[in-house]
Amino acid sequence: ASVSDAWLATDERAAAHLDDALAVLQGPDQVGFVEVGSPLVARGRVACAGDGAADWAADWAGITDVWVSPDHRRQGLGLVVLDALVEWAAERGATTAYLQVRADNAPARALYDALGFRTHHTYRYLAAPAGQ
Repeated sequence: ASVSDAWLATDERAAAHLDDALAVLQGPDQVGFVEVGSPLVARGRVACAGDGAADWAADWAGITDVWVSPDHRRQGLGLVVLDALVEWAAERGATTAYLQVRADNAPARALYDALGFRTHHTYRYLAAPAGQ
């Protein structure tokens, strides 16, 4: 239910904004983290919404921050991480999953497509003009 130092060390954005990252990553009541290897070569995060079957959102598992070390890609570790995340969520009552992935991460998107995930929507980011 809490993110480890090894897990955080693989995420440059989290390291740059540690307090905010910890609040977001560990914020949900039901959150799990997966780590593969020592040293860490793959990881992921899942959060389940709601507090049980009476809550419509309890069915959903949100998968984020799946990462595999560049030196260990194409070896099935992404599947290992996803399997552990989905199993963790299923144990808590989730039967439906969604995941977030960067649009420019073609290898991950190919894996997720092969597993039956489909693009539901995309994000757009706004940035302040230079100098502000």
